[in-house]
Amino acid sequence: MSKILKSVLIVVGIVIVLLLGLVLFLTVTEYRPKWIEPVNVTQKSDKNLPSTFTIFDWNIGYGALGENVDFFYDGGDTIISPKSEYDNYIAGILRTVKGSNADIFYFQEVDINSKRSYYENQLEKLSGTLSDYSSVFATNYKVGYIPPPKLFRTSFGKIDAGIAMFSNYNISSSDRFSLPGGYSWPKSTLFLDRCMLISRVKAENGSTVVFINTHNSAYDKGGFIKQEQLKYIKEIAVEEYNRGNYVIIGGDWNSFLPGTAIDSYPSTEKASVYNAPFPDNWTIDNWNWAVDPSTASSRSLATSYKKGENYLCLIDGFLVSPNIKIESVITKDLGFEFSDHNPVIAKFSLQ
Repeated sequence: MSKILKSVLIVVGIVIVLLLGLVLFLTVTEYRPKWIEPVNVTQKSDKNLPSTFTIFDWNIGYGALGENVDFFYDGGDTIISPKSEYDNYIAGILRTVKGSNADIFYFQEVDINSKRSYYENQLEKLSGTLSDYSSVFATNYKVGYIPPPKLFRTSFGKIDAGIAMFSNYNISSSDRFSLPGGYSWPKSTLFLDRCMLISRVKAENGSTVVFINTHNSAYDKGGFIKQEQLKYIKEIAVEEYNRGNYVIIGGDWNSFLPGTAIDSYPSTEKASVYNAPFPDNWTIDNWNWAVDPSTASSRSLATSYKKGENYLCLIDGFLVSPNIKIESVITKDLGFEFSDHNPVIAKFSLQ
């Protein structure tokens, strides 16, 4: 055997051993939550919810997906945003949150210990900004190590992230509900474990308001996983309403919301295979959508943001039970300066 061939075989053997070791590590350390888990409540308020209140919903893109960023999984090049850009984006997010004066906040893509956000605890940062608010957090993405998507590039590394809710009123209880669907092994070791964060708040009228923060699957060609998740969300929502509760579902649905279509927001970039509307048969009688179709809430990350070029859609908003009146709703146009999503702010009244 020639020395060159022997050297090649040694290198190939080392690569195989490393790959097998990585798969073993990811399998052993894979995040496996129970279907329903109670969530710790950081209680800051003893007040009950008034009849009229405002909710602010925002996928903050882990503070690293602002206007200058593209993303490798969407066809871009960026794996980890430069630290200076991250610092600018997270500071802008916190300023926006502080100036919103909402009663309830829904957040998605909140990192607590991830390489992609320089291991900053964004939940603590949000808690510092909303220091008088009670809060809850549910993990939906926990991976020990994601390897480089391309040879000789940086790795995505460790990820520990989730969804959060902040309330200016007492949170009676909160639970993490796993969403159905997902990927098979070994792909499952690298992707999100999608969930809903379901929190209960007592109203001044003595009733219970059920706040559901969801972040549904994104990279789902054909929308089959989304359909499973939407069916489950519907079942939970109807069950809560039939108990006599008020129900507000909000978050990042990752499907075009009613009143919009695949081409609602003109751009030179076309929709990807992952962009899809809600299933035609997915409705809940007499429930109402709180959406603002005048402004898109999400942009493509195939390139950095350029108005008129990136594909845009509306996938963030609220669905409320018949006993809740929608007073107003607006998608706040921030020009995707700090995140690849624009926040949605809605005012509701209990009937």
